[in-house]
Amino acid sequence: MAVGNVAPTPSKRSTTITSVDKALRIIEHMSTLGPEGQTLLEIATALSMNKSSLHHTLATLRARDWVTQDHNGNYHLGTTSSIIARWWNASERLTTTLHPILESLCAQSHELVHLGQLSEKTMVYLDKVEPDRAVRVWSQIGRRIPAATTAMGRSLMGVLADHTFTIDTWITAVKSPANNLAERIQQEIERVRTHGYAIEIEENEPGIACVAIPLLVAGQATASVSITMPIERCSHERLHDLAGLLTKTVTEAHIPQITTFTPQP
Repeated sequence: MAVGNVAPTPSKRSTTITSVDKALRIIEHMSTLGPEGQTLLEIATALSMNKSSLHHTLATLRARDWVTQDHNGNYHLGTTSSIIARWWNASERLTTTLHPILESLCAQSHELVHLGQLSEKTMVYLDKVEPDRAVRVWSQIGRRIPAATTAMGRSLMGVLADHTFTIDTWITAVKSPANNLAERIQQEIERVRTHGYAIEIEENEPGIACVAIPLLVAGQATASVSITMPIERCSHERLHDLAGLLTKTVTEAHIPQITTFTPQP
Protein backbone atom coordinates (compact mmCIF):
# COMPACT_ATOMS: atom_id res chain seq x y z
CA MET A 1 0.00 0.00 0.00
CA ALA A 2 1.60 3.23 -1.12
CA VAL A 3 0.72 5.23 1.93
CA GLY A 4 3.35 7.82 1.16
CA ASN A 5 1.59 8.77 -2.09
CA VAL A 6 -1.76 9.61 -0.45
CA ALA A 7 -2.30 13.36 -0.36
CA PRO A 8 -3.21 14.72 3.07
CA THR A 9 -6.79 15.90 3.56
CA PRO A 10 -6.76 19.70 3.50
CA SER A 11 -7.92 21.29 6.73
CA LYS A 12 -10.99 23.51 6.60
CA ARG A 13 -10.13 27.18 6.80
CA SER A 14 -12.44 29.92 7.95
CA THR A 15 -13.41 32.37 5.23
CA THR A 16 -14.00 35.10 7.81
CA ILE A 17 -11.77 38.16 7.45
CA THR A 18 -11.05 39.30 10.99
CA SER A 19 -10.72 43.03 10.23
CA VAL A 20 -14.01 43.11 8.30
CA ASP A 21 -15.77 41.13 11.02
CA LYS A 22 -14.48 43.57 13.64
CA ALA A 23 -15.66 46.62 11.67
CA LEU A 24 -19.12 45.13 11.17
CA ARG A 25 -19.39 44.24 14.87
CA ILE A 26 -18.57 47.86 15.74
CA ILE A 27 -21.18 49.23 13.32
CA GLU A 28 -23.83 46.84 14.63
CA HIS A 29 -23.01 47.87 18.20
CA MET A 30 -23.08 51.58 17.34
CA SER A 31 -26.57 51.18 15.88
CA THR A 32 -27.87 50.18 19.33
CA LEU A 33 -26.52 53.23 21.17
CA GLY A 34 -28.54 56.17 22.39
CA PRO A 35 -27.91 59.81 21.44
CA GLU A 36 -25.09 60.10 24.00
CA GLY A 37 -22.92 57.56 22.16
CA GLN A 38 -20.02 55.81 23.89
CA THR A 39 -16.35 56.40 24.67
CA LEU A 40 -13.54 54.31 23.25
CA LEU A 41 -13.21 52.46 26.57
CA GLU A 42 -16.94 51.74 26.77
CA ILE A 43 -17.00 50.33 23.24
CA ALA A 44 -13.87 48.26 23.90
CA THR A 45 -15.42 46.85 27.07
CA ALA A 46 -18.77 46.11 25.41
CA LEU A 47 -17.14 44.30 22.48
CA SER A 48 -14.18 42.79 24.39
CA MET A 49 -11.72 44.42 21.99
CA ASN A 50 -8.22 45.79 22.47
CA LYS A 51 -8.37 49.59 22.81
CA SER A 52 -5.44 50.26 20.48
CA SER A 53 -6.76 48.00 17.73
CA LEU A 54 -10.28 49.36 18.20
CA HIS A 55 -9.00 52.93 17.91
CA HIS A 56 -7.43 52.19 14.51
CA THR A 57 -10.63 50.54 13.24
CA LEU A 58 -12.76 53.44 14.46
CA ALA A 59 -10.40 55.88 12.70
CA THR A 60 -10.94 53.99 9.43
CA LEU A 61 -14.71 53.99 9.91
CA ARG A 62 -14.61 57.72 10.69
CA ALA A 63 -12.77 58.39 7.44
CA ARG A 64 -15.71 56.90 5.53
CA ASP A 65 -18.37 58.49 7.80
CA TRP A 66 -19.61 55.19 9.19
CA VAL A 67 -18.70 56.56 12.62
CA THR A 68 -18.51 60.11 13.97
CA GLN A 69 -17.00 61.53 17.16
CA ASP A 70 -18.44 64.46 19.10
CA HIS A 71 -16.64 67.20 21.04
CA ASN A 72 -16.73 65.06 24.20
CA GLY A 73 -14.89 62.25 22.44
CA ASN A 74 -17.93 59.96 22.32
CA TYR A 75 -18.49 57.90 19.21
CA HIS A 76 -21.78 57.72 17.26
CA LEU A 77 -23.05 55.97 14.15
CA GLY A 78 -22.20 58.10 11.12
CA THR A 79 -24.27 59.35 8.22
CA THR A 80 -23.08 56.70 5.76
CA SER A 81 -25.27 54.18 7.60
CA SER A 82 -28.32 56.02 6.24
CA ILE A 83 -27.57 54.55 2.81
CA ILE A 84 -28.49 51.10 4.12
CA ALA A 85 -31.53 52.46 5.92
CA ARG A 86 -32.79 54.19 2.75
CA TRP A 87 -32.31 51.00 0.75
CA TRP A 88 -34.35 48.95 3.21
CA ASN A 89 -36.97 51.65 3.68
CA ALA A 90 -37.79 51.96 -0.02
CA SER A 91 -41.57 51.51 -0.16
CA GLU A 92 -41.40 48.95 -2.99
CA ARG A 93 -38.94 46.80 -1.05
CA LEU A 94 -40.98 46.99 2.15
CA THR A 95 -44.16 46.05 0.34
CA THR A 96 -42.62 43.10 -1.48
CA THR A 97 -40.82 41.85 1.61
CA LEU A 98 -43.73 42.15 4.04
CA HIS A 99 -46.71 41.20 1.85
CA PRO A 100 -46.52 37.48 2.81
CA ILE A 101 -46.67 38.52 6.46
CA LEU A 102 -49.78 40.60 5.80
CA GLU A 103 -51.39 37.60 4.10
CA SER A 104 -50.55 35.38 7.07
CA LEU A 105 -51.93 37.90 9.57
CA CYS A 106 -55.15 38.28 7.59
CA ALA A 107 -55.61 34.50 7.38
CA GLN A 108 -55.08 34.11 11.13
CA SER A 109 -57.15 37.09 12.32
CA HIS A 110 -59.80 37.19 9.56
CA GLU A 111 -59.48 40.97 9.66
CA LEU A 112 -58.13 43.74 7.44
CA VAL A 113 -54.33 44.13 7.67
CA HIS A 114 -52.37 47.24 6.65
CA LEU A 115 -48.72 48.12 6.16
CA GLY A 116 -47.94 51.81 6.62
CA GLN A 117 -44.88 54.03 6.45
CA LEU A 118 -44.25 57.25 8.33
CA SER A 119 -43.92 60.38 6.16
CA GLU A 120 -43.27 63.39 8.39
CA LYS A 121 -46.48 63.63 10.48
CA THR A 122 -48.65 61.33 8.37
CA MET A 123 -48.93 57.61 7.72
CA VAL A 124 -48.99 56.39 4.13
CA TYR A 125 -50.76 53.13 3.32
CA LEU A 126 -48.24 50.97 1.43
CA ASP A 127 -50.16 47.69 1.26
CA LYS A 128 -53.23 45.89 2.57
CA VAL A 129 -54.80 42.44 2.61
CA GLU A 130 -58.56 42.15 3.01
CA PRO A 131 -60.45 39.25 4.63
CA ASP A 132 -63.40 37.46 3.07
CA ARG A 133 -65.83 39.09 5.49
CA ALA A 134 -66.73 42.77 5.37
CA VAL A 135 -64.78 45.30 7.41
CA ARG A 136 -66.72 48.45 6.42
CA VAL A 137 -63.64 50.67 6.36
CA TRP A 138 -62.42 52.54 3.31
CA SER A 139 -58.68 52.42 2.69
CA GLN A 140 -56.57 52.93 -0.38
CA ILE A 141 -52.92 52.29 -1.12
CA GLY A 142 -51.13 55.64 -1.16
CA ARG A 143 -53.67 57.33 1.10
CA ARG A 144 -52.18 59.64 3.75
CA ILE A 145 -53.73 60.03 7.20
CA PRO A 146 -52.52 61.92 10.30
CA ALA A 147 -50.27 59.73 12.40
CA ALA A 148 -51.73 61.19 15.60
CA THR A 149 -55.16 59.60 15.13
CA THR A 150 -54.04 56.17 13.91
CA ALA A 151 -52.78 53.11 15.75
CA MET A 152 -49.98 52.77 13.19
CA GLY A 153 -48.81 56.33 13.71
CA ARG A 154 -49.06 56.10 17.48
CA SER A 155 -47.06 52.88 17.50
CA LEU A 156 -44.18 54.78 15.87
CA MET A 157 -44.66 57.84 18.07
CA GLY A 158 -44.10 55.57 21.07
CA VAL A 159 -40.62 54.81 19.77
CA LEU A 160 -39.79 58.28 18.44
CA ALA A 161 -41.34 60.54 21.09
CA ASP A 162 -38.11 61.20 23.00
CA HIS A 163 -36.09 62.50 20.09
CA THR A 164 -38.35 63.50 17.20
CA PHE A 165 -41.57 65.52 17.42
CA THR A 166 -43.40 66.78 20.47
CA ILE A 167 -47.01 65.69 20.86
CA ASP A 168 -48.23 69.17 19.88
CA THR A 169 -46.29 68.94 16.63
CA TRP A 170 -47.99 65.64 15.73
CA ILE A 171 -51.41 67.18 16.44
CA THR A 172 -50.85 70.01 13.93
CA ALA A 173 -51.47 67.48 11.12
CA VAL A 174 -55.05 66.86 12.38
CA LYS A 175 -57.68 69.23 10.94
CA SER A 176 -60.13 69.08 13.85
CA PRO A 177 -58.40 67.40 16.79
CA ALA A 178 -60.47 66.07 19.67
CA ASN A 179 -60.07 67.88 22.97
CA ASN A 180 -58.47 64.85 24.58
CA LEU A 181 -56.18 63.96 21.66
CA ALA A 182 -52.95 64.96 23.42
CA GLU A 183 -53.94 62.83 26.42
CA ARG A 184 -54.80 59.87 24.17
CA ILE A 185 -51.48 60.12 22.34
CA GLN A 186 -49.59 60.13 25.64
CA GLN A 187 -51.55 57.06 26.78
CA GLU A 188 -50.62 55.21 23.59
CA ILE A 189 -46.98 56.27 23.82
CA GLU A 190 -46.89 54.68 27.27
CA ARG A 191 -48.64 51.56 25.96
CA VAL A 192 -46.00 51.18 23.24
CA ARG A 193 -43.17 51.61 25.73
CA THR A 194 -44.60 49.07 28.18
CA HIS A 195 -46.45 46.64 25.91
CA GLY A 196 -45.09 47.23 22.40
CA TYR A 197 -48.33 48.17 20.62
CA ALA A 198 -50.82 51.03 20.16
CA ILE A 199 -54.58 51.14 19.63
CA GLU A 200 -57.30 53.51 18.47
CA ILE A 201 -61.04 52.96 18.76
CA GLU A 202 -63.29 55.13 16.55
CA GLU A 203 -60.71 57.94 16.62
CA ASN A 204 -59.86 57.68 12.93
CA GLU A 205 -62.99 56.07 11.41
CA PRO A 206 -66.47 55.79 13.05
CA GLY A 207 -67.29 52.22 14.07
CA ILE A 208 -63.71 51.00 13.47
CA ALA A 209 -60.93 49.91 15.85
CA CYS A 210 -57.29 49.23 15.12
CA VAL A 211 -54.18 47.81 16.80
CA ALA A 212 -50.65 48.25 15.46
CA ILE A 213 -47.01 47.52 16.24
CA PRO A 214 -43.96 49.54 15.14
CA LEU A 215 -41.41 47.97 12.81
CA LEU A 216 -37.72 48.78 13.05
CA VAL A 217 -36.36 48.79 9.51
CA ALA A 218 -32.55 48.77 9.46
CA GLY A 219 -32.76 49.95 13.07
CA GLN A 220 -35.11 52.87 12.36
CA ALA A 221 -38.76 53.09 13.41
CA THR A 222 -40.36 54.11 10.10
CA ALA A 223 -43.03 51.48 9.33
CA SER A 224 -45.94 49.83 11.09
CA VAL A 225 -48.30 46.92 10.56
CA SER A 226 -51.88 46.94 11.85
CA ILE A 227 -55.07 44.91 12.15
CA THR A 228 -58.39 46.74 11.66
CA MET A 229 -61.88 45.57 12.62
CA PRO A 230 -65.44 46.80 13.34
CA ILE A 231 -65.97 47.72 16.97
CA GLU A 232 -68.45 44.86 17.45
CA ARG A 233 -65.53 42.46 16.99
CA CYS A 234 -63.31 44.57 19.23
CA SER A 235 -62.50 44.39 22.91
CA HIS A 236 -59.39 45.40 24.80
CA GLU A 237 -58.68 41.72 25.40
CA ARG A 238 -58.89 40.94 21.68
CA LEU A 239 -56.77 43.96 20.77
CA HIS A 240 -54.12 42.72 23.20
CA ASP A 241 -54.25 39.22 21.70
CA LEU A 242 -54.02 40.58 18.16
CA ALA A 243 -51.01 42.68 19.16
CA GLY A 244 -49.35 39.49 20.30
CA LEU A 245 -50.22 37.88 16.97
CA LEU A 246 -48.65 40.82 15.10
CA THR A 247 -45.42 40.61 17.07
CA LYS A 248 -45.21 36.81 16.90
CA THR A 249 -45.83 36.64 13.15
CA VAL A 250 -43.28 39.33 12.28
CA THR A 251 -40.66 37.93 14.66
CA GLU A 252 -41.01 34.34 13.45
CA ALA A 253 -40.64 35.44 9.82
CA HIS A 254 -36.96 36.22 10.52
CA ILE A 255 -36.72 38.93 7.88
CA PRO A 256 -33.25 40.51 7.72
CA GLN A 257 -33.15 44.13 8.92
CA ILE A 258 -36.81 44.11 10.03
CA THR A 259 -37.52 43.64 13.73
CA THR A 260 -40.19 44.51 16.28
CA PHE A 261 -39.82 46.98 19.14
CA THR A 262 -38.88 45.58 22.54
CA PRO A 263 -40.88 47.35 25.28
CA GLN A 264 -39.19 48.35 28.52
CA PRO A 265 -40.26 46.60 31.75
